[in-house]
Amino acid sequence: MRLTGKKLVVPGGASGIGEAFVRLASTEGAAEIVIYDVNAEAGERIAAEVGGDCRFTRLDVTDASAIWDSVAAEDVRGPIDIAVICAGVVSPCGILGRGASDPRTAYLEFAREFERQTRVNLLGNGNFLAAMMQLYLPRKAGVAVVVSSVAANSEMAGRTPYAATKAGLSMLVRNAANDLYVAGRPDQSLGEIVVNGVAPARVETALMINNLRLLREGPGGEQAVEAAKRKFRSSQHSGKILTPEYVADWLVRLATDPLTSGTIFQLGGPANFFE
Repeated sequence: MRLTGKKLVVPGGASGIGEAFVRLASTEGAAEIVIYDVNAEAGERIAAEVGGDCRFTRLDVTDASAIWDSVAAEDVRGPIDIAVICAGVVSPCGILGRGASDPRTAYLEFAREFERQTRVNLLGNGNFLAAMMQLYLPRKAGVAVVVSSVAANSEMAGRTPYAATKAGLSMLVRNAANDLYVAGRPDQSLGEIVVNGVAPARVETALMINNLRLLREGPGGEQAVEAAKRKFRSSQHSGKILTPEYVADWLVRLATDPLTSGTIFQLGGPANFFE
């Protein structure tokens, strides 16, 4: 089993890719799994279903001080080996807002959504990564794997804040790994601290399933659902919609492979999200 004896923390572990990773990690021998999320109901339910030494701690990643207090306290209980960082929010919104006719309203629609997604997707995940680096440094060992998105380097109409924050997150991963290097060579004094990321294309998460449900209940019915699925599949070169379980397996691979760092692994793409 690939995670035998490892202690893991998973911000964003109460849904989607994070939940899939938590469930997979529990079958791969993980000694401890700590789910961090703002959704206490889902987090506690998943921890109970997974069982063993899997537990939930409520954490809002937009609170930088709370991140440090939570992970530092957890590390004192027992050193954290792996952080899989996958908190995220997304909502339809382009640079022109959501289509309001009044320009000020349209502008504020964008501004508010841009701020919300930046606080979670970029600042929240980035600050969590920075906290883990500080904890790993004294013992010169530790792994962090961050979930970005292929949207980071794709045109994605109507998702401008999301694409922008994921692009920033991908660059943060690359530069965080670079901070562990000196003149292009691994700084041996820092030991083996590994930072990588995954950038999935379309993933069949609960959010996608809910959007398809809304289409099914709308005037287009099942035809609208099938049209949306065809568009999803055709938007990525693999021709397939990824599953959370597939992405979770890649997260386990990267969490246990010390031979690469500073790399964003693109899954299911490249993709064209321009619609």
